[in-house]
Amino acid sequence: MYKTCPFRAVYDSLGLESPGVKVNITILNEQEYRIEIDGKSNINETKRFGEKFSKYGFDFKIEPRNPEESIYIEGNSNKYYFYFTYPGYLASEYRAKLAVAPIEKDASLVTLSVSGFVKEQEADYLNKLMDEYLKYGLDNKNQTADSTIKFIDLQLKLILKDLSDAEINMEKFRLQNSFIDISREG
Repeated sequence: MYKTCPFRAVYDSLGLESPGVKVNITILNEQEYRIEIDGKSNINETKRFGEKFSKYGFDFKIEPRNPEESIYIEGNSNKYYFYFTYPGYLASEYRAKLAVAPIEKDASLVTLSVSGFVKEQEADYLNKLMDEYLKYGLDNKNQTADSTIKFIDLQLKLILKDLSDAEINMEKFRLQNSFIDISREG
């Protein structure tokens, strides 16, 4: 239920959540749901949407995904579950199922593919991956351009200093040796 689940689990920090523990949600009506967590401590509580749940290694709240739509569907089971996972684990999982292949031998273009249960989720992953890759490339190019500009500015400052020093030395030389510029005197 990638983007079709009627609710969202909103957490402050993923580090506070218990990873891999199944959290069962049963929507009771438009305002309330029952939360059941199996594991070390059997939790079975009724909560209101938007109310924070902070117990047993959890700290989150359940909110309707779309407040304009009905969250409770009469005649359905209205039962769902989810679990938290660490971002590093999820990244490793996606890295393992990502396939990269050149379009043809010695080509600089590649084909990226990934497989999974929900094609929209996999497409969103590939699109975001490419966005980040392009952003990284642009940031890298901008950093290179900034370094080049700084180098050129430094070289220009050194040349300007050398020219100023040469001009001062030439003036001193003229004054010490009493050179007269005839065109200036004329």
